[in-house]
Amino acid sequence: MDKTIEELFVKTFVEKRMQDRIIYELSTTDKKNRKNCELRDMVLHRFASAEDYIKAKNILLANDKMTIDEAEKNIKQLLVSTKNGYLIGTLYDGESMPLRKALEISFDYLGTSIIIANDNVAFIKTEQAFGSPMKFILHKKN
Repeated sequence: MDKTIEELFVKTFVEKRMQDRIIYELSTTDKKNRKNCELRDMVLHRFASAEDYIKAKNILLANDKMTIDEAEKNIKQLLVSTKNGYLIGTLYDGESMPLRKALEISFDYLGTSIIIANDNVAFIKTEQAFGSPMKFILHKKN
């Protein structure tokens, strides 16, 4: 788990009114206990309605029909060198891995998941309740 990556994601993409609360909810440092942590669950529950918490100006794409290939292509176009994704919200919570693998895990996971590609690019897949979950590619232009 990398608190620095998570905090930067929150400060970059989350509405200011919710930043302190979400940083607090992500602040559990014991990775083993974090998987069953109520605070972690609160963050994921919030992002089930991601559009209520993320800065609208940073939404590059929002689509419930987006495929893994489309997500990977669009994210890689925004990246200069990073090819890894840092996952929040799956069994691999707090782990960094190749972007494609992170996307596959996210798409297979029924709950909400967040992939942080770098300081300016992230991906959110909402919880699958009815129909296809929403998928967001976030990009902060410098």
